[in-house]
Amino acid sequence: MLILDAQATAAALPYPALIEALAETLRTTVDAPPRLHYAIPRADGAKVTLILMPSWQSDGDVGVKLVIVAPDNSRRSLPSICASYLLMDGDTGQRKLMADGTTLTARRTAAVSALAARYLAPSDCRTHLILGAGAVAAGVARSHRLVRPIERTLIWTRRGEQAAALVAEL
Repeated sequence: MLILDAQATAAALPYPALIEALAETLRTTVDAPPRLHYAIPRADGAKVTLILMPSWQSDGDVGVKLVIVAPDNSRRSLPSICASYLLMDGDTGQRKLMADGTTLTARRTAAVSALAARYLAPSDCRTHLILGAGAVAAGVARSHRLVRPIERTLIWTRRGEQAAALVAEL
């Protein structure tokens, strides 16, 4: 089984290829039953939630994203959402891949946004606005520049230091 940490997951999903793969996948049938949410009791009363998100294609592999939402992690200087993605052979159940689900989700979200912009934004759009400066924002800026001739990115966020950090990163 291949195991990819956050950096390897990002490297395995370059935006140009990811956007095209999503365009193709969204034209097919993917089964994705409702998410399952489980409250995990903690002795200290903290609210922790486990979310299971399975999906598969007929005669294809089976994947499941496993997510822990731990809002109190902010007090520990840790992200409140931690995720892993497990891909298994659809016929045998053998594990094929374990990837960083947080990175996978951020990159997929940015790529789907760019794909939507490809169809919905004016073809000569040179300025775009990003609402928020969280985990997905830099990916949105980068992926949109692949589908439109973006020259200027505007950022709106409630926290100026987050916007400044995003500007420095970009």
